[in-house]
Amino acid sequence: MRSIYLVFSHSNTITSKIIKFFSKEKYSHVSLSLDDSCEYMYSFGRKYLYLSVIGCFNVENIHNGLYKIHKDSTMAIYKLNVTDDQYENVIEKINNIAKSSKGYNILGLLLAKFRIRLNRNKYYCSEFVYNVLSDSCVNILDKDKEIFKPMELSCIDGLELLYEGKVSEYGL
Repeated sequence: MRSIYLVFSHSNTITSKIIKFFSKEKYSHVSLSLDDSCEYMYSFGRKYLYLSVIGCFNVENIHNGLYKIHKDSTMAIYKLNVTDDQYENVIEKINNIAKSSKGYNILGLLLAKFRIRLNRNKYYCSEFVYNVLSDSCVNILDKDKEIFKPMELSCIDGLELLYEGKVSEYGL
């Protein structure tokens, strides 16, 4: 058995506040991590630190970038046990999306509020995480990946909450 980690976060940026307002959820962003320190996470989000409307596939780091600037960012880390094959499939799917993605699905994110699906080779954060897990044969929720809010992923069977609190206090 191996473990993967779902990292839910809220950075208190204007974009995060808007997403949180419309989603009515505690966290506005979700990432995947493959290591137990969750130092490196994979997701879709802002390409430029100070410009949120342009996004792409990102390798995020809880000690740098947005999380370093916004020290009051909050997060919840959940662990999900998977088989070795599922773990390898997750790695392969992340790599394939990183190579082939056409960018951030801002239109899909906006339409998700109205539960309208948009099929494109672009992703927003929860759409990416759902796609990686579902395409890697990890049993998750029975919904269409294009209309997933980040916190809906916290209902996956077998998730174990490891940490909840400020990003700046994680790992101290």
